[in-house]
Amino acid sequence: MTMLAHVCFVLMLVFGAVSLNEAYDVDGQYAAFEGERGAKATQTAQSIADALGLDVAFGDDVDKDAVKAELLKALMLHFFDEGDLYKTVSYGEEAVTFYREKDAMMDLAGTYITLGNAYQRMGCYDDAIRSYNLCSATMDEIGGPMAKVNKRYVLNNMAVMYLEMDEYELAEEMWNKCIASVNEPDPGFLPQYNGDSLRSLDLATYYQNLAEVRMAQAKTDDAMRTQRIEEAIRFSELSLDLSERYGAEQGKVVARLKGLAQACFAAGRTDEATRNMDAALRMVSTAGDRYMQAALHLLKGEMELAMNHADAAESHYLEALVLARGNHFGALEMDALNGAYECTKDHSPQRALAYFTESTALKDSIYNKEQQALVRDFEVKYKMEEKEHELALQREKNRQSRRLLALSLVVVVLLLVLLLVGMQIGIRRKRRNALKDHLLFVVAHDIKAPVITQAQLSEMTCEHFDDMAKDEIKENLQVLKVSSDELSEKMQNIIYWVRGEMDKAESLPQRFALRDLADEVVADMASHIRMKSLAVVNSIPVGWECLDDANIVRMVLQNLLSNAVKFSWPKGEIGIDATEAAGFYWVAVSDKGMGIAKEKQQRLFNDVVTYTGGTAGEMGTGIGLFVTKQLLDRKGGQIRMESVEGQGTTVSFTVNKA
Repeated sequence: MTMLAHVCFVLMLVFGAVSLNEAYDVDGQYAAFEGERGAKATQTAQSIADALGLDVAFGDDVDKDAVKAELLKALMLHFFDEGDLYKTVSYGEEAVTFYREKDAMMDLAGTYITLGNAYQRMGCYDDAIRSYNLCSATMDEIGGPMAKVNKRYVLNNMAVMYLEMDEYELAEEMWNKCIASVNEPDPGFLPQYNGDSLRSLDLATYYQNLAEVRMAQAKTDDAMRTQRIEEAIRFSELSLDLSERYGAEQGKVVARLKGLAQACFAAGRTDEATRNMDAALRMVSTAGDRYMQAALHLLKGEMELAMNHADAAESHYLEALVLARGNHFGALEMDALNGAYECTKDHSPQRALAYFTESTALKDSIYNKEQQALVRDFEVKYKMEEKEHELALQREKNRQSRRLLALSLVVVVLLLVLLLVGMQIGIRRKRRNALKDHLLFVVAHDIKAPVITQAQLSEMTCEHFDDMAKDEIKENLQVLKVSSDELSEKMQNIIYWVRGEMDKAESLPQRFALRDLADEVVADMASHIRMKSLAVVNSIPVGWECLDDANIVRMVLQNLLSNAVKFSWPKGEIGIDATEAAGFYWVAVSDKGMGIAKEKQQRLFNDVVTYTGGTAGEMGTGIGLFVTKQLLDRKGGQIRMESVEGQGTTVSFTVNKA
């Protein structure tokens, strides 16, 4: 009924024949194979195969993946044949992972059905169904005639399992799917088979299986009993007709006759049942199938007993007993003794007692064997559960280790970030402290001195005002004006620097005319320019509009023009010009004065104090250029310098267009 042997043959040809040597440490040697490479791994695999008597051979030129693929097949089927289901499942699950990674779809399908059979034998029906479904899905991916045929065999196996589980509707659904598949225009038969013949023989199998479903349903549903039995007869007749017409094996025809006889007898059609049983017995006697022959005599005895033919029934039960005992069919032997007891208990108590005694002894023996088998099954299940528990613990341990490692890495990264931030803060603090020290130095020397000078000059002028000539008073006032302008410039730079350090200054863009702003800066510094008899030429085109922070632009121009005045030779010329670029103007302040040495140019924008004397003895501290760079950085501007010592300097900066 199950076609299990046929399925295993079709789907597992690739696995080969194997035999056993239990003393060999397979798991240890396989672990060694996993840890080795190249030719050594191949040698280890071959030693495993040789020790177990596996019919596989690995050549020297085969890569490790190919060796592993063949070895997993051989080990899995080896332990399946030997009944070691725990190792079958263990190697099977590993094979699934390996074949999936290597995209070996045919090997994967074969492994799934082996796992399904192993789980089914162990009573792990959920795992068996999962494996069969995965095999079916893999067959869908493979496609082609072979896949269609094998998928039907998988569905058939699942239906058999559902029937054993009394899930009659699911079993029927599976077999109906098999029938629908066979009836498709392209059922997927292999080229070497006759399509119509194979189609019909497969249908015969599925119809007979549906007949068994109906007979099982009839036993549990009294209301539908008659209808179920009639349907079973119809399915059995279809199955027998197809089997006889398309030359099914004798064993298959006998099974169909037996099923039809059972259904007819259940329906009360005893003559038909007897004819079919007699035909089956005649056929099986020449087929050599002792198990089926014993089963048929049992069924014949049951039928004769139901018709009150006790002697005939006993005769058939004894025939079944001889066959069962001679071939070690324990379950059939028990049924034969019980049947013989039922036949004789009313008219031959002595023979009945003998049958009962034998049956009891056999029952105890079979019970012990079944108990031993049950214990073995529980041991297998316990080992599997224990292994799964160990794997779960290991997975959890690995997860915790990964989490701890990830947490440690996060902590280390955070510590490094904090360390870097701390270092940056420390560097900035140190730089700010250094700048503050420089600033205090500037205040102490460059601001204090002019203030004292102004105070003394003012005091002297006030005391001697009546005695001083008008020109002398005017000269003193001009000196005071220049000194106060310089002091104002330095104070303004210091204020801008402090505001920038406190991050409170914001750039506020406004619209203004660039040339007009430059003229205003020149006018503010007129007294300085006149004292050195300098000419300032503003060449910025009229009408160039800017959208920028006018205060910052004014401060930058003032600092650059102040430096140009300070380092220009008397009666020299200073130029203010601008060129247009993409989105902004480059404003340049040029002089033909002292120029700046190359080694000093880089420091001017980074150090507050870079003392340089002007052409008329003016003292420059460098704070102007430092603040200029800071102001331009704040608004996203740029600055550059070109200078040749003894020839002059040009400093340019950007202003945003309107």
